[in-house]
Amino acid sequence: MTTIAEMVVASPNFAGYKNPDMGKRGPQPFKPTEQERQDVIAMIGGGIPQEAIRRYLHRARPDGGPISENTFRKAFRAEIASGGGDANGKMAVTLFAKALGGDTTALIWWTKTRMGWRELIRHDVDVDLRARVYRPDTDDTSLG
Repeated sequence: MTTIAEMVVASPNFAGYKNPDMGKRGPQPFKPTEQERQDVIAMIGGGIPQEAIRRYLHRARPDGGPISENTFRKAFRAEIASGGGDANGKMAVTLFAKALGGDTTALIWWTKTRMGWRELIRHDVDVDLRARVYRPDTDDTSLG
């Protein structure tokens, strides 16, 4: 049987307990790793919402919750600002190199999106657009 004194000593609120996540003045600030920074750049560039990225970066915290919105924005400010532009730039360079190398799909995509080219689609339709009108006084449904 556990005594009250043993329960108090085992309690996280006991003065002798040291939480590894706590500094002298409170929780240690979040410091992202280089891998987390690269992941955030890739996810921002891919258009993944910040909320989903924060859940992905879930850290083992005392409360078990995800990184707060403010902490995320503060820790990854540069990555958030440049992630989309970096990804678009890399894609453009890769696409351009593929198009110059003769990749037909890349060439077609480039001409349609960047040069405004489009395929002309012509539909030949034979439809009678005149409406049938019902005339109650004659019981006639002739073309109107």
